[in-house]
Amino acid sequence: MTDKTAKEGLCTCCKNDFIPMEGKCCSYYQYWSSDAKKCDNCHHACYSCFGNLANQCTGCRPGKAFKDNVSPGTCVDVKKGDGKVACAAGYTLINNLKCIIDSVANSDCEQKKIKAFKKA
Repeated sequence: MTDKTAKEGLCTCCKNDFIPMEGKCCSYYQYWSSDAKKCDNCHHACYSCFGNLANQCTGCRPGKAFKDNVSPGTCVDVKKGDGKVACAAGYTLINNLKCIIDSVANSDCEQKKIKAFKKA
């Protein structure tokens, strides 16, 4: 974790390999489970998600795409993939590494990380 809001103690910015989710920092292929109070793994077909079920993907791993182009949703194998991650509507692919919700992708924190990544 990095930045936190003073009153709530919630993350607003996470280290490079983590994504802010519901005020917590989770790694790729994970989501924040408010029931378990921890980061849990996404379904194996998901690149990013909001739950651990196959139909809760917000991003698909390379070689997979959203079934019937419905997103968020289920990721299925594609015959000829372009090797890119597919993100759900309302999510942005950042540095070809992660799908994050647009409001977070446009935050000052993420924009700083994008600039640093491009310089490296």
